[in-house]
Amino acid sequence: MKKHVLLCSKLLVGGSIFYFLFRAVFGEGLKAEVWLHDFWQAFKQGGGWPISCAFVLIFFNWGLEASKWRMLAAKVEIISFWQAFRAVLVGICLGFITPNRLGDYAGRIVELRTRQRLQTFGSIFLGRFCQLFWTVVGGSVGMLFFVFNL
Repeated sequence: MKKHVLLCSKLLVGGSIFYFLFRAVFGEGLKAEVWLHDFWQAFKQGGGWPISCAFVLIFFNWGLEASKWRMLAAKVEIISFWQAFRAVLVGICLGFITPNRLGDYAGRIVELRTRQRLQTFGSIFLGRFCQLFWTVVGGSVGMLFFVFNL
């Protein structure tokens, strides 16, 4: 019974993710053929390398996030990089369909094998706070650059 509930939950979440992605990309009347044509034209007109770099940087960002999660989760459970990477991807998927990205927390916690899952909330909030701190620092440096140069 537990396996059937888990399978149904996974199918429901997966279907929801694909539905929301489809609506985000094609939901405003933009046909798939037009979107793919515009994408292909960007590659043909020299816009392929920035799109490719952005695609590579997405995986680089997820890798950094997985490394950070691996270090933060080590206080509760030792996990491999690939387990951390999977936890990050599950968190991203669940965060995409939940308000305020709350599913991101649940996705990471669900991937842990330990029973002490509540202790990981502190790790998650510490990671989020560190990320917020560096975002504020980077934004402040950028703002000061523009204030003094323009």
